[in-house]
Amino acid sequence: MLSCLCPTYNRCGGPYQYLLEEAVESFLRQYCSDTLLRELVILNDTPGQEVVCDAPRVRVVNLPYRLETLGDKRNLLVELARFEWLAPWDDDDISLPNRVQQACQQMHVQQPDYWKPPQDWYLERGRKPQWKHNVGYRHHSSVFTRAAWRAVGGYARTSGNEDALMDIALMKLQHNIRTYPQGIPPSEWPYLYRWGVSPSHVSGNNDGKYEQRGEEPVAKGCFVLRPYWRQDYTELCRKEL
Repeated sequence: MLSCLCPTYNRCGGPYQYLLEEAVESFLRQYCSDTLLRELVILNDTPGQEVVCDAPRVRVVNLPYRLETLGDKRNLLVELARFEWLAPWDDDDISLPNRVQQACQQMHVQQPDYWKPPQDWYLERGRKPQWKHNVGYRHHSSVFTRAAWRAVGGYARTSGNEDALMDIALMKLQHNIRTYPQGIPPSEWPYLYRWGVSPSHVSGNNDGKYEQRGEEPVAKGCFVLRPYWRQDYTELCRKEL
């Protein structure tokens, strides 16, 4: 039972709406059994901007005000989630079709409180996918339990490094921590981490500009998401192997 948690801000009504639509499409392309209970929860806190999506198992929550930090937004997403296993689902990255199935298998068999793959694909604007690239703590491609989230006191009330701080806190727990065996080939890596695809990363900006992001113009109205991929990212990664 997995809840995928997607924070987003001011993506719609402009040239970057496709990022959020691709994130939704990534969820819809997951090749896992229909018996697996799963959901994608999108939290949009853009005042005056309503996001709508009628895709199956996708739930959008629109707030009329902006949350103070990205950490607050991630914590609220956990509270909104229906299930006990929690997966960050950033609104500008691509989760490849094996991500959910792979994660749930690891959570079911090993029963960890925190699990993440050994490495992610990396895609920078205008370049080919790379599989020999350090993408940091990889919390963005992880799965953790609600109990572990409670044990560390949730995400820190900060923006830009709240995921790194959460990773550090979870790794310090005396809980059952697992990473995927290092021998797993890149063909099984479940995540495509993108950089430079928009002026701001992960709906807040990793350069500490969360407040400035909130001062940017907002296209107001109701926006319907039409999930799609601009290209076949699975095939794009496969070609690099």
